[in-house]
Amino acid sequence: MAAHHTWGYSDGFLQSIRKASSPMNRELRSTLQGLGILKSDKRGGVVAVYTKENIPSKQMDVAVPTELECVWVHIRPHWLPRSVSSIALCAVYHPPNSPHEEALLDFLSKSIDDIRRQYPDVGVVVLGDLNRLDVAGLCSQHSLTQLVKVPTRDNAILDQILASHCLASYYQEPTTDPPIGDSDHNCVIWEGSPTPNTGNETQKRQVRPLRESDMRAFGCWITQHTWDEVYCAVNTQEKYSAFYTTLLSAVDSFFPFGLSSKKAFYKNKIEHLKMADPRKWYKAIKELTNSSKGQLRVEVPGVPSSSPKSVANAINMHLAAASQQHAPLQLKDLPAYLPAPAPPPIVSFWDMWHRLKQVKIGKATGSDNISPRIVREFAFELSQPLCDIINTSLCQGVVPEAWRDADVIPVPKEMPPSLSKLRPISLTSVFAKVCEGIITDWCLKDILPSVDPRQYGSLRGRSTTHYLTLLTHKLLETADKRSHVSTLVLTDFTRAFDSVHHQTAVNKLIELGVRPSVVPWIISFLTERRQRVKYQGEVSEWQTLTCGVPQGTKLGPLIFLVLVNDAVPADQSTADTFKYVDDLSLLEPRHVLSAPTIQDDIDGLARWTDDNHMALNPPKCKVLLFCVMKYPPPPPVITVGPTQLEVVEFAQTRRTVQNVCSLPQAIPDLQKLAPTMPWGDLR
Repeated sequence: MAAHHTWGYSDGFLQSIRKASSPMNRELRSTLQGLGILKSDKRGGVVAVYTKENIPSKQMDVAVPTELECVWVHIRPHWLPRSVSSIALCAVYHPPNSPHEEALLDFLSKSIDDIRRQYPDVGVVVLGDLNRLDVAGLCSQHSLTQLVKVPTRDNAILDQILASHCLASYYQEPTTDPPIGDSDHNCVIWEGSPTPNTGNETQKRQVRPLRESDMRAFGCWITQHTWDEVYCAVNTQEKYSAFYTTLLSAVDSFFPFGLSSKKAFYKNKIEHLKMADPRKWYKAIKELTNSSKGQLRVEVPGVPSSSPKSVANAINMHLAAASQQHAPLQLKDLPAYLPAPAPPPIVSFWDMWHRLKQVKIGKATGSDNISPRIVREFAFELSQPLCDIINTSLCQGVVPEAWRDADVIPVPKEMPPSLSKLRPISLTSVFAKVCEGIITDWCLKDILPSVDPRQYGSLRGRSTTHYLTLLTHKLLETADKRSHVSTLVLTDFTRAFDSVHHQTAVNKLIELGVRPSVVPWIISFLTERRQRVKYQGEVSEWQTLTCGVPQGTKLGPLIFLVLVNDAVPADQSTADTFKYVDDLSLLEPRHVLSAPTIQDDIDGLARWTDDNHMALNPPKCKVLLFCVMKYPPPPPVITVGPTQLEVVEFAQTRRTVQNVCSLPQAIPDLQKLAPTMPWGDLR
């Protein structure tokens, strides 16, 4: 196998080189004279790795069991991605029908863990003749990718390359060449991706400097401004337009945009950190040189990558499609909720001031381009006009248009990024988030007694730790019982947040007891939302949405929580249910001789999704069987519609869940959580 100037060979190929006298093999042997060899001599076979002599490499001190044929090599090429410190390469030969399959997988798993502890940020590569070895669990547990997609012997893929995700994106897809000498395996060629020499590009970026002198000048203006244009306006939209126009004009006047000067920025903001706080200095240097993270590049079929504007429009159309699949909300179809028995609460000046003072200055600005630092610094002066706007907005049941606009940042779910694997994160106005926070607190106070106690997301005092601790407790509780097994089904919704049906969500808000006076405001918040995508400094055209809730807002997660609140009701299911916002898991503990009934709960969930305009994603739904018996029973066959769900040994749900549970190291942390967990003390 070849990757740049590194090769791994199994014993059969080495014997072919030693014996062969053909011109091709003589040429190959002469080529190998310039390479260093690192090998593991085992009785009956040899595994070797050849590296070019000018590449620093050494054999690693890893104790290999006598029955296995492996060699670990530490390589430090002269060029590596910034995220990779070095490469740990393991050449493996696994004979056909070997009785040591489990021993090999355990050895590789333990070795990778040990190496990653010894060499932080190391890239791991395991390659060789694996002869149908099942490496799915190894890849899942250690974030490896099997890269060989073409047959290496007849029609079978016997020779494989397992590489860390951080390395795989920098190499081309492996190819094969004909066998050499007496070998009957094709040669697998794994070459690095070509890196075009584009030279050093200078990128100019507009920034809004917030100098102390300008902040003082702006403070003099805002303390004297009376905001009469806001108080004299009649409706919500006019009030916010007047407020925003005045504020943005002043911000542009006192804090004009300019081109960033890295030299001046370093001298004024970063240089002093070198002695005072080296860690912050190093972090600032990485951000200044754009080396902390690479620029997002998404390949869109049919769209030239040289046109960021076109790519941004294509991404926005793709993301918006999921939020345009349902008809807009119709007020006439909602149950009667007006007139409200009481007007909406009044937002006080001090409540608004307190919330503005808690704005995080490190957050990105929304589409209004108002810096969070300005909002927090002048919270007192901004509280009065904002109170007038939000109180008018609540009385009229209208949300300003600017608060319904969002700049969407596409965040890749996996690398390299692809159009179908992007998560839309919405950046909205700072003022919109503050007012959303007020409405969210009121709604939570109203509905909290009716929220499913099995829901652990978007609620104060509950977290993924509670979710997974209770799940693990249930699994171990079943494992303590003789002849008992647990079946866990991890479900996944298709574009969960983007496909929320507004009519259904608002109906459920009313049913759960949200005060009627704020329902019109929530309806306005959901109606006629717009989004545009920011990509490589360009923005797309606006797209209007008819369904879905934006990710990155305060109110969006609460609305989704209300939507899934009645999924798999406790009084209608036999399985234990665990919810974390859109993650829903079903657990059925049973005696090994009892017939599983979890399929009935899955069927009920499928009917619920149809009734609530949602959809399960069967390829991403997984089944795990937890059993400590010597001879475990076969896992039950579980289907969603016509699709049978995949049974796996490892799965990801907030943290890794696998079919072997061991908690000794976690007991101290669990004891801290014991007072908030339903079973009390763990000691």
